[in-house]
Amino acid sequence: MDDFREWLSDNLRYILLGLAIIIVLVIAFFAVRFVTDRLGGDSDIKQTEAVTEAPASETAAGSETETETAAATEAANPLQTDNAAIQEAVTQYYTAVAAKDFDTLQNLGDVVGDTDRDKINSNPIESYNNIAIYYKPGLTDSSYNVYVYYEAKLPNIDQLVPSLGNLYLATKEDGSLYVVNPNSDQQVSDFMEQAKNDSDVQELISKINSEYKAVLESNSDLQEMIDKMKQPETEVDIPNAGSVDADISTSVTVTGNLNVRADSRQDSDQIGVLVPGQTVTRLQVLDNGWSKIRFDDGAGTVVEGYVLSEYLQADADQQ
Repeated sequence: MDDFREWLSDNLRYILLGLAIIIVLVIAFFAVRFVTDRLGGDSDIKQTEAVTEAPASETAAGSETETETAAATEAANPLQTDNAAIQEAVTQYYTAVAAKDFDTLQNLGDVVGDTDRDKINSNPIESYNNIAIYYKPGLTDSSYNVYVYYEAKLPNIDQLVPSLGNLYLATKEDGSLYVVNPNSDQQVSDFMEQAKNDSDVQELISKINSEYKAVLESNSDLQEMIDKMKQPETEVDIPNAGSVDADISTSVTVTGNLNVRADSRQDSDQIGVLVPGQTVTRLQVLDNGWSKIRFDDGAGTVVEGYVLSEYLQADADQQ
């Protein structure tokens, strides 16, 4: 017993220290429990924050859904090729364009204006061959957005040129189809432009472009003719105009599709369009590459404007 008392006396401070530590730990434990119980609302706050983040994922899912919907819509409206009525209407239309048959064109489509007539008259294609159609539904049940494959015959070129056109057909009251001019209907124009983004349409365009390039690269005569047909409406920044020595008030012939401007600069208002073969009167040649001209606009009005000089050829030069 004396030994125990002696041991207890020697180790009392350690025992008390251990008890103190145990008491502190117990107090800390209950303190944490107490604080946790009092602040239980924090877990609710965290849950609320988690919920508020959910719409972000829902938005992403919404975007994916929209994409999937667009893809599903496209898949539900693939390019089709079998429609005798569309084939007949398209063939008649292109045959009339090649023949410059404006009476038939008038019956097959919207009113053909002077600008359309000029474009058709200047069209060098002699015939449209091997016409094939690819179409999708249009804005209404009785309308169609049609992509037209054809092989064009150009003057003095034996090889046919693969090309792709785009027409919008609607149905008349008598059930016949007619060609809608997208320039006269903005809704149709926007629809046709948007439809080109469809993957199957892009594939078709890419395929025909590849065929076109292959033919072009294999025929130097065709390449030369295409280059001439593409005479650009080149309008670059040029210095202020000044008169230079040249014949004035002379008859000249237009050699390319050409915009007529109100002034001799590219950002000037467009006041007319000239086509190859059209004859105009050159009033002045300027040192910035432009000429002042006078011409009849086809409606009995005499117009004066400015065009690029390089696309005017004096009649004497043609002899």
